[in-house]
Amino acid sequence: MTTDFELISLPGGDYKIQNTVGYEYINNSSTQDVFTFDITFNQDPNQPTTWGTQTLSFTGSLTNNTPSFTIATPNPYYFYDDTYVAEQVIHNFGIQTDGSGNATSVNGASTDTTQKLDLRWTILPTGNEAGYFDIDATSGELKLTTAGLASGNNSYPITIRLEDASLNGAAPGAGSLHFDQNITVIKGYPQSNSYVSSIANKNWSSQSEDRTSSCPTNTYPQIDNICCYISDSAIIDSNLLQ
Repeated sequence: MTTDFELISLPGGDYKIQNTVGYEYINNSSTQDVFTFDITFNQDPNQPTTWGTQTLSFTGSLTNNTPSFTIATPNPYYFYDDTYVAEQVIHNFGIQTDGSGNATSVNGASTDTTQKLDLRWTILPTGNEAGYFDIDATSGELKLTTAGLASGNNSYPITIRLEDASLNGAAPGAGSLHFDQNITVIKGYPQSNSYVSSIANKNWSSQSEDRTSSCPTNTYPQIDNICCYISDSAIIDSNLLQ
């Protein structure tokens, strides 16, 4: 006997079973959140039939909702330093919230107190074959690995997967669902579109009027490209994106 459910009468003689408390689909829900319902029907004394009292028994189980997480703005994710170190955090998806402070990585539960339970983060192999990046299974921290120290400054598209029904980052239980997001990680200093917009990040002719005064002149027209970068200090050549 439980008071977690109630029988609701609907128009037309139909009924439905409705839960009175909240449930969340966790790692053992496929076996623990299975319920047997016994519905007893009593004969209407005003009807001529004589079937008396009958009990209908059946089982029902908790169903799962797909987890989700939001890509923070901006994407791609830049990270840059003159000296990269292993375990350097690029972004923490687990603590990310929206403008109202609500968690954006959730397991599909309806209540705030249980939306973060039993989540597991992984990076799909495609795009991360060299193992440059890793993500903490329980916290959602995306990090640079030891192998990533030797990676070049470049753009790296990867796919992050969020799974539910996982206890402490272990393999998910039966009935687990997942949600994938494609992101791009850029190792190196980001290009800027805000510096002298008339000449930045565009093709320009070596004989055009918007050349900078320090650029040498050429006898024949030549198309070049100028890129401006955001920096917190002087940028060495090896830190620039090619």
